[in-house]
Amino acid sequence: VGAEPQFMALASLSPPLRLAVAKMAVDETAEVTHVDAGRSDDAEARYRVILEGVRNAVDLDDGVAYKVLNTGSKGPCPEPLDDVVVCVEEMDVTTLPLNLTWTLDDDDENVAGAALEQVVGKLRPGERASVDFNGKGPMDSTKGVVTLERIHRRQALIDLKPRQRIERAADMKARGNRAFASRDFAKAVRRYGG
Repeated sequence: VGAEPQFMALASLSPPLRLAVAKMAVDETAEVTHVDAGRSDDAEARYRVILEGVRNAVDLDDGVAYKVLNTGSKGPCPEPLDDVVVCVEEMDVTTLPLNLTWTLDDDDENVAGAALEQVVGKLRPGERASVDFNGKGPMDSTKGVVTLERIHRRQALIDLKPRQRIERAADMKARGNRAFASRDFAKAVRRYGG
């Protein structure tokens, strides 16, 4: 509402604006006219409202929470072992943006840390999210804005040649066995599933 886009609590809007915004979809525009019947001159106010994003906080494990700030593409979220390209900005420990590329949920890498991996696993390409890392973010940051730039998907099993399928199956079995031995049963199940 107004010249500059800003996030406002839905409860803070006047009843006519609140009713309009509650029924809008992201990227929709509405023209709202409110006539104040309580005034003798029937004063009217006109608003042009553009709903650019919705911030509903989502709590994850260990006190990590995120709010999506915009709409991304319609594609799916990344899956384990997809390569992701991420930009982390507005951290409380540095003003410089942090650009990261890593394999999501990989056994050998710990580039991003568990808190950032949790958030990135929930985003779609192009989405930005304000994140409360609870002190577990990159460079021990407590907050930041995360953008999932791109996802590079693993080649599907159906697209692999028979020898590549056998190699992948052996690799995933070995990864599953390592996860099982370290008592990370959720990761073991993801690895055995392939």
